[in-house]
Amino acid sequence: MSTARRVRLAGVFILSAQLLSGHESPEHEIEALTSRMAASGKTSELLRRRATEWRALGRLNEASVDLQEAVSINPRSVPLLCELAQVEAGHHRYDPASKAVDRALALTDQESDRGGIYMLRGEIFERKGDYHRALADCTRAFACGTPAIDWYLTRGRLQSRAGKWRDCAAGLQQGYEASGSIVLEIEWIEALIDAGEFELALTRIEPYAERGRWKGAWLIRRARARMGKGDTTPAQEDLVKALAELTERLTSNKPETTLLIERGLTQALLGNTPAASADFKRVEKLKDDEVIFSSALDRLKRALKQ
Repeated sequence: MSTARRVRLAGVFILSAQLLSGHESPEHEIEALTSRMAASGKTSELLRRRATEWRALGRLNEASVDLQEAVSINPRSVPLLCELAQVEAGHHRYDPASKAVDRALALTDQESDRGGIYMLRGEIFERKGDYHRALADCTRAFACGTPAIDWYLTRGRLQSRAGKWRDCAAGLQQGYEASGSIVLEIEWIEALIDAGEFELALTRIEPYAERGRWKGAWLIRRARARMGKGDTTPAQEDLVKALAELTERLTSNKPETTLLIERGLTQALLGNTPAASADFKRVEKLKDDEVIFSSALDRLKRALKQ
């Protein structure tokens, strides 16, 4: 298995451990792994598995300690270094995260295996707010071989933050045509609107806006495209319908973040800035200190600044 593939699989370590453990709780797994290491000694694999359980509990300090010890035992393990980088970045320790990725890159001889590692470093730069260097690493990753779907999303998000709307739309179209992913199609349509390609966006929106029970998100996209064309009245009608649907769906005490973002954008486009700001603040509270990589949240932020 290539290094890039293993890096992309790093995010499923938690799920894999839970499946293999017969649905034991993280606390029980930690206790079992600790007892096993006390009896037979520590190995990099046992430490990695315990770090996975610490991560499941949100205890990143403990996960970091275990992964650092695992790396000290197996210092040439690229997957271990990449997982350590993810944990450090999740704890906002960006310098040690970057150093771990740099070590992983230095240990990876084949350029074709470096793509996933470049993307990981790019995400660390993004967390730091260094979008220029993050985008540069995306470019390096794409030059390494076949990109994963999430690479297109990351690159597109970074291009949009840099105001490179046409590059963003072109890249997402490329990803959609290569994969057929509806997620990439949606982001491509959003980028078309941002790039001022309103007619093309509308041709792709219309089939979705006229079917399905829940279509608020598509009504918002159509409204944005119509507003771009100057068709204010039908755009307003779409936004009113979208707002009614989203409000109906946001009745629980624990609302979905995505729906809150969509309603906030709808309110902002309708000119209801206080309501839009209130939804944005609720999103910030729900996500707590977690970094959300979301082009939808970026659109809400831009709308609130207009």
